[in-house]
Order: sequence, then structure tokens, then C-alpha cells
Amino acid sequence: MEAGNIDSVEELAKLTNKLSPKLRDEVMTLADRLKYEGEAKATREVATRMLSKGSEPNFVSEVTGLSVEIFRSLPMTKVKGIK
Repeated sequence: MEAGNIDSVEELAKLTNKLSPKLRDEVMTLADRLKYEGEAKATREVATRMLSKGSEPNFVSEVTGLSVEIFRSLPMTKVKGIK
């Protein structure tokens, strides 16, 4: 395994176990943040697709957990029911 080429969670875990406790915590905090950001991006993409297919904003909010206010910032032109 070379630097920058980690192919699995297991490889990352092996590497982080070799780090000092403080550095390990920092790496895992970064990993958690990246995971959260990836999940948030995927949720916004699902909401965008649902809205572009005509789903009602309140329904999309209920399914995705996003607020209707967030929909205004999604990359869409005109979506019915969002002002």
C-alpha cells in the first residue's frame, strides 16, 4: 500500500492504529466529517431528483429529513411549489 492509495476501510483502520492517540483522533474526526459531508451531498441529490420529477416539497422533506427551506439552495431552475 502506497501513500494516498487506501482502498478499504480495513486498510485505513490498520494505518490509524499505528498513529499516536491524538493524531488517530484527528484522522478519525476528519474521516467522520468526510462521511457526513458525503451523506449530506447524496441526500441533497436525492431531494433534487425527487423535486425535479414532481414530488411535493413537503413529501420530499419528510422522506429526506431536509427542510423545505434547504430546497431553495438546491441546483434547480423552477420547481413547482418552492418559492
